[in-house]
Amino acid sequence: MLNSVILQGRLTKDAEMNFLPEKGTPVLEWTVAVERDFKGKQDVDFFRCVWFGDRAKKVADYLVKGKMLNISGRLQARRYETKGQTRNIVEIIVERIHFVDSGGSRSQQSQNNTQKQNKNKNNFENYGKPVEDDDDIPF
Repeated sequence: MLNSVILQGRLTKDAEMNFLPEKGTPVLEWTVAVERDFKGKQDVDFFRCVWFGDRAKKVADYLVKGKMLNISGRLQARRYETKGQTRNIVEIIVERIHFVDSGGSRSQQSQNNTQKQNKNKNNFENYGKPVEDDDDIPF
């Protein structure tokens, strides 16, 4: 029998790292949005992804909101209880990922955002100040 899935989509938020209580195994979780064509219109499906082990720990900082990924893995259905209700969920157990777009880790993206904000501040630092020399005005 075959249980295989391949998806390409974007992360809806930064991946979250947790650890299994018994052995401390790393568990990385995220949701990916995948576009599809439905009756000539674009629609979006959301899939919960789970990746276990040390490789997940190594890439956790690179799985940030908006990142485009190719994901391959398998489907797994499970049942759990919350607030007295039984819930069923289907998750993708990730075996491999490939980054489709370039970009850095969370810390690199944070640095880039700070640099962009500082650059924008410098562009407008004289905004609203009176012009001291009328010869600089082109009209």
